[in-house]
Amino acid sequence: MNHKLFHVLLALLCTSIIFSACNASAPAEQQNNEKQGQTEFTDVTLLTEWDGTCSGATGEKGYYYIEINNDGSMHVMYLDYATKLQTILCASPSCQHKDASCSAWIPANQGGVVPFIVNNSLFVVSRGSENISQNVCKPQLVRMDLDGRNKITLLQLNANEELLPPFATDGAHIVCGYCSYESTEDATILKRTIVAIDVNSGQMTELVDLSDSPANIVGAVKDNLLLLEVSEDTFSLFSLNLSTKETTKLDSWKYGEKVLFTTKEGYGFITADGHVQFSNMIGGEVPNLDNIIIPLDKNYGLDLLNFRVSYDNKAIFEVCYLGDTPADTQNKKFGIDLEHGTMCELHLCTTFDGVTEPIDIVAILDKELLVVENLAYQSVTMLDENNLPIEVTSIANQYALIKKEDYWNSVPNYNSFQSIWFQ
Repeated sequence: MNHKLFHVLLALLCTSIIFSACNASAPAEQQNNEKQGQTEFTDVTLLTEWDGTCSGATGEKGYYYIEINNDGSMHVMYLDYATKLQTILCASPSCQHKDASCSAWIPANQGGVVPFIVNNSLFVVSRGSENISQNVCKPQLVRMDLDGRNKITLLQLNANEELLPPFATDGAHIVCGYCSYESTEDATILKRTIVAIDVNSGQMTELVDLSDSPANIVGAVKDNLLLLEVSEDTFSLFSLNLSTKETTKLDSWKYGEKVLFTTKEGYGFITADGHVQFSNMIGGEVPNLDNIIIPLDKNYGLDLLNFRVSYDNKAIFEVCYLGDTPADTQNKKFGIDLEHGTMCELHLCTTFDGVTEPIDIVAILDKELLVVENLAYQSVTMLDENNLPIEVTSIANQYALIKKEDYWNSVPNYNSFQSIWFQ
């Protein structure tokens, strides 16, 4: 199977699992909307992708991401935009980067690690792991300076608690899902809420109880979160005003009728015939989109459409077209300009292991995009279950910056980062 198609189907499966894990009969409109405090939220934005995935944290001067080591531990890595160097985020020249004395080092068995930036601090969420075959690692939120200094644990949870992506912020708080559960074979859910974590004190406050609603965060617009609720084959989209705690139903549809996408300005859909619908929630004028039609695979339609990312009132989609053989299968990207009502095919691609695919956007800057320009095999030495060294082959990314207009016009003017795997 084409590996991009595999990721698309896997993402759909994971999303289904997340939504079904807390099945309940009460809809989001019946949530308890009682005000808890008078905290005002403005200009809330997502810190991670709308589907909860996260490749790294985007800063003004560099990009931060997590790299897994051969013993299962991890390091926070840093891509410097100015020097195009890729380094470990550690300021000590004599550091061996092998234990907690290194500001960039993260122990193994964390159950997933998510970095993001709020204001001028780097935050790293460890999801935690209570696997009895591993060391029990409690979920925690760590804060440090952008150079890795002054690292502190801002919030420590119990092993049966979890912070759920996607993560959002208004600059003063980190907003996300929270879940506590009984540690059994079925991991019975005890409580599921949306919480706000103060970025200075680490104090966590419950905003809305979702224990009776299988809803998940999928977007953020102004002072609202967008919540998607899935019940069997029906999807319902709600807005949650974080200041008033009030929910409003925005739309409802059946599986196969349309696919949701979200931007900083609002939300939209791609319908079964490829047409585009968009609702601007910040009051901007929406151009006529009737003439825009995304060409879908004639046999599988929306099942092979994947919303990738949005920026500057633009939305990027990827469509897979299945062929009779893997070599005949194609992936194409289309960009929709929601301000001017136009669409273009994005032709910048990578070719790796005989497969040509559209380049991936990793981070969005003010005037540039951080992308994966190229891929290559890399060989690393790891330890097997008997602590014996084995050589493992993985895939290395070559990162590059490209101006937004060059990306949109498919002009390959890459500004590449140095890497030992690309000479």
